[in-house]
Amino acid sequence: MVGVAIVTMGFSWFQLTMLSMFSERIAESVKVQYFKACMEKDADFYDQNNPAEMGAKIAKEVTGIQRGLGEKFGTIIMGVVSFCSSFVFAFYQGWTLTLYILLGFPVILAIVIYLGVSVKGGIMELTKSYTQSAGYAEQALQAVKIVHTYGNELLELKNFSKYLIRSKKAQQSFILKLGVTMGLLFGVIFAYYALAFYVGGYLRWNEVTEGGTVYSGGKVISVIFLVLIGSF
Repeated sequence: MVGVAIVTMGFSWFQLTMLSMFSERIAESVKVQYFKACMEKDADFYDQNNPAEMGAKIAKEVTGIQRGLGEKFGTIIMGVVSFCSSFVFAFYQGWTLTLYILLGFPVILAIVIYLGVSVKGGIMELTKSYTQSAGYAEQALQAVKIVHTYGNELLELKNFSKYLIRSKKAQQSFILKLGVTMGLLFGVIFAYYALAFYVGGYLRWNEVTEGGTVYSGGKVISVIFLVLIGSF
């Protein structure tokens, strides 16, 4: 096990280092091309886009590209390989137990999809609410002389607070959905464990033979964790 851990650590370091170098080189090239493209634009382009924001915009977008081609790309490769290899080895170890365990797979998949949709929707709602409040505050600060002249400080504060209350409600709703979904997910996973150990125990107790070998405790545990890792 120590040897496996050392080899895994070596491969992980190599993967992360190579992907980081690759993404940094791509990012450097994209920055140069991006800057050249901006320099070739006419005056009308800079009337519609603030030149002072171009540097930050380029850096932000290139950073997104760099992350997507670096660590994230490695994560995708690992996920796809783990998914395929886990189920292949699980069916090889014991197809009967694997099929029983896969009964809960659609439920976990549905919950994870709902979780992803809820998180995405909640983050978008929060961002929208905070953007509205920030935009209103910026508008009031830019016209602070007019606000003070007409004595509208309390009105501006009230309107700003209104958007913050929306943000608070959106966050509460988002956290409630997230908490309930995560609780349901872990409940299903523990039920998943119970089903897997029950069927595995039954196969071991009755010494069911498959592929010329009897179901052993190690075989049952291997299949359970292979399917779980593949599912995740």
